[in-house]
Amino acid sequence: KTFSMFEELNNILTSRNRNLQIFFRNDDGGWADKELDQLCEWFTKQNLTLDIACIPTALDSDSVAMLTHWLDLPDSIIRLHQHGYSHQNHQTEGRACEFGDQRTFEQQRMDIKKGKQLLSDVLGENMEPVFTPPWNRCTDATIKALQAEGFQYLSRITGSTELKTVRPLTTQNVAIDWLKKKNGARLEGKQFIEYITRQFDTKDRALGVMLHHEHMGSAEMRLLHELIETLRDSPNVSFGSLVEAATPEGRDEVCLKD
Repeated sequence: KTFSMFEELNNILTSRNRNLQIFFRNDDGGWADKELDQLCEWFTKQNLTLDIACIPTALDSDSVAMLTHWLDLPDSIIRLHQHGYSHQNHQTEGRACEFGDQRTFEQQRMDIKKGKQLLSDVLGENMEPVFTPPWNRCTDATIKALQAEGFQYLSRITGSTELKTVRPLTTQNVAIDWLKKKNGARLEGKQFIEYITRQFDTKDRALGVMLHHEHMGSAEMRLLHELIETLRDSPNVSFGSLVEAATPEGRDEVCLKD
C-alpha cells in the first residue's frame, strides 16, 4: 500500500515537539483551466487552503470566471497572488528566469506593476500582497521593485539563490516540489517518497508544498491524498495558507548584508 510508504514520515512527525504548519502553493494559474478547476474542487472537498500563484497575462475571461466561482463560495479556501507577469524567460543564457540579472530595476518594476494592475482589474481585492517569481528565481532588483509596488511577501523554494536582503518583505518558501527532478528525470516511487520525507525533517515551523495543476494526474493526486492523510494523523501538524504560515515568529528572512 502507498500509505505504508510514509511510515518514516510518521516517525519524524511523532518526534516533533512543536507544531508544523503546512501550506500548498499551486503555480501557473491562468494555464490549463480545466485541471486547475479540478484541483480547486479537490482542495475544497478536503477543506484545505490552496494558494494559487496567477500569471497576469495568462488569465482570460474563462480563467477569471472559474476562479471567481471558487472564491465566491462560503468560507472559500482559495487564495490568490501574483506569479510574475507573463512567465516569459528573458535570460539569453543560463537557467530560465523572468526577473533575472539581464533585466533592469525599471523593467522589472514595470512588469510587476502592470501585472498587479491586470490582476486587480479582473479579480479586485481577492489578490494577496504575495509574489512568486516564475521558476522561483529573481534578483535583488526584483525585491526593490516589489517593495516599491506594495508587496509584503515573497515565496520561492528552499535552496533558491541567496539575495542580499528581502526586508521589509517576509519570505515564506515552499520546501517540496511535487515535480522534483534529478538529472532531468522526475523522481518516482521510493525515491520520491524519500525526498518528501527528508523535507519534513526540519526545525522550521512551516513547510510548503509546490504543485503545478497542469501536471497533477490521477497518480499524483492519489499520492497527495496519502500524504495529507498521513499529516492529518499527526497531532503536531496543522494546515493553513501561505500568509498564515508567514507569521512574524516563523519568518525566514534572508540575512541583511552590507
